[in-house]
Amino acid sequence: MKTIIHFIRHGKTNNPKHIVKGLLPGFLLTKQAKKEAAKLGKFLQKRNITQIYFSPTQRTKQTAKIIHSYLPDSKLKSDKRLIEWQTDWEGYTIEQIKKNPALRWKKYLNDPLHFRTKKGQTASQVTKQMMNFCKEIIKKYQGEEIVAVSHGDPIKLLLCYIETGKISKKFISYKCSQPSITSFYFIDKKLKKIIYKSYIKNQNYFLQ
Repeated sequence: MKTIIHFIRHGKTNNPKHIVKGLLPGFLLTKQAKKEAAKLGKFLQKRNITQIYFSPTQRTKQTAKIIHSYLPDSKLKSDKRLIEWQTDWEGYTIEQIKKNPALRWKKYLNDPLHFRTKKGQTASQVTKQMMNFCKEIIKKYQGEEIVAVSHGDPIKLLLCYIETGKISKKFISYKCSQPSITSFYFIDKKLKKIIYKSYIKNQNYFLQ
C-alpha cells in the first residue's frame, strides 16, 4: 500500500531586518509568497490529500491555510514535531551571531551535527522528532497522501537521514527552497522514491 508525505517548506516572510526568526511571532508571508502558496495549492488539487499538518509558527500556519483553501476536504492540524530547529539565535542577525561566541556560529559551520546553543536542540534531536512524525503518519494514514508544512533545516535533516540511514553534514547541501515540495513515497512502510519540486518564478507550476 502506497503512502505519500509531501513535506513543504513555508514561503518567504517579511523580514526587513534580516533577523533569525526561529519561533518568534510576527513574521508573515510576503505578497509574493502568498501567491506562490496559492499556486502550490492548485498544484496539489490533482492529488488526493487527506491531511495537512503544519509547524506551529505563523509562517507555516499561513502557508498551510492557503494550501488548505484549495483542498477543502482535507483536515488542517498543527504538530510541534515539525517545528524549526530551536537555537538561541532568535532575534539576532547573522552578523550579530558571528560576533557572539556564546551563539557558536563557527561550531555550526564546522561541525553542525554537534552544534547546540545553551537552550537549543542538536541535529539529532531535530531528526528524531521528524522521523517520529513520519513513522506515526505512515502507521496512521497508510495508503493516503499527507502534506506537512515545515522548515528548511528539519526537512533537509530528515531527507539526509532517510536517504543515507544516518545524520551527516551532507544535509546542508540538500535543496529545500522557499517554497518547495519534497515528496516521500512509501510502499508498505518502505521508502521507494523521493521527488523534489521547487517553485519557478513567474511560472504557474512547480518543476523538478
